[in-house]
Amino acid sequence: IDIQGGGSDLLFPHHDMGAAQGQVLASKPFARTYVHAGMIGLDGEKMSKSKGNLVFVSKLIQSGHNPIAIRIALMAHPYGNDHMWSSADLYKGEKLLSDLQTALSRTDVAPTQQLIQEIVIALSNNLDTPKVLILLEDWIKQTLTGATGGSAGELSRSLDRILGIAL
Repeated sequence: IDIQGGGSDLLFPHHDMGAAQGQVLASKPFARTYVHAGMIGLDGEKMSKSKGNLVFVSKLIQSGHNPIAIRIALMAHPYGNDHMWSSADLYKGEKLLSDLQTALSRTDVAPTQQLIQEIVIALSNNLDTPKVLILLEDWIKQTLTGATGGSAGELSRSLDRILGIAL
């Protein structure tokens, strides 16, 4: 297969064992690439059904949180690193979303073409979404302080297409 993926908790022994067995059975590597997402914890512990400490996106949405803000909050951490979920993550995601909507509602916005290129470059570097959010924060500051020369529509469409941030 091309990609074997899963949570960081599956790296050893599950994926290592599968790779070894696949190599023996097929006389070639089981997968070309292995990708492991970090685990999200809560209050210093891994989230799990057995512990009953799960935070469900559906419940966050039912509580009135914007799904895009939740997406942004999750993008604030490298996908491969474990991290602890907190309400502060969600607050930061909501703040960035609000600031982004404010900036994109302006007639004149900071340059966007270079920003879009930098977003693509950051994502090409091991899906560096924290860098993408930093780039967006900088663009928002530039826009809100009067920089011009960009297209809000172009950026909005790109964010939807590239990151699933539909505004």
